[in-house]
Amino acid sequence: MTRKYRKHHRIKKKKLIFKSFYFWLSIFLFILIAIIFFLCFFWEKTQLKEIKIWGSELIETEKVDEIEEIVFNNVEKKILFKKSRSIIFIRKNEIKKDILKAIPEFKNIEIKMEIDFSLSIRVETREPVAIFCNYEQCFNVDKEGIIFEKKEESNNNDFGIQTIEKNLTIKVIDEDNFSLGDQIIEETVFDIIEKTEKQLFENNFFIKIEEATIKDKDWLSIRTNENWNIYFNLQKNIDLQILKLCLLLKEKIPSTERMRLEYIDLRFTNRAYYK
Repeated sequence: MTRKYRKHHRIKKKKLIFKSFYFWLSIFLFILIAIIFFLCFFWEKTQLKEIKIWGSELIETEKVDEIEEIVFNNVEKKILFKKSRSIIFIRKNEIKKDILKAIPEFKNIEIKMEIDFSLSIRVETREPVAIFCNYEQCFNVDKEGIIFEKKEESNNNDFGIQTIEKNLTIKVIDEDNFSLGDQIIEETVFDIIEKTEKQLFENNFFIKIEEATIKDKDWLSIRTNENWNIYFNLQKNIDLQILKLCLLLKEKIPSTERMRLEYIDLRFTNRAYYK
């Protein structure tokens, strides 16, 4: 007689999840990420609180307030239904671009994060070298030809630009559509006038510049105190054009003949014309 043996099955106990290494590792990682998240976005020490603005004593209180508003609007973000001004959100190039666009009086700014997590902004303001008027309102113009600030009072109602130091009028043709921050004339115009006056003085020609007119983007006309004009090409080598001017006055046009002179045209590369 054969006996049948019943095979015994061992019941394996389920391992509790709380005793799992991976469970506690995931909990640790979750807590670590939460702490890092809090420190980065909501911790008091990482919040932008102070903005230091320096570089010019002429910055008005309104401009300071405007800079701070631009910076905080740029930095402030909403995370999980809560606002954060974390320094992580600071984008220097974007802030610089927005400030320069909003405040044309500023020529350049430098932004630096300090060790105490404050934001340092050094401002370089534009210096007026001329005044631009459009019959109704006048504006300051800097050496780059940028109109950047309205003048409260002005006795000049003519359309054009008046230099501050030399009292020289620069007329602009068909330039009635503009806004603050626009370049009303090329930067080279002031350089041409300055260099031309210098060369005329150093070569003892005793000729002064009384008025300049910008005909178009390529053509600058300068009227002298002897009532004849000099034509420059703004897109070509200015030093070469001034050299041609001096050579003509020395070798071809003596002072006795300048009384009948109408113009000297320097706009062409290899030659100059006069009448």
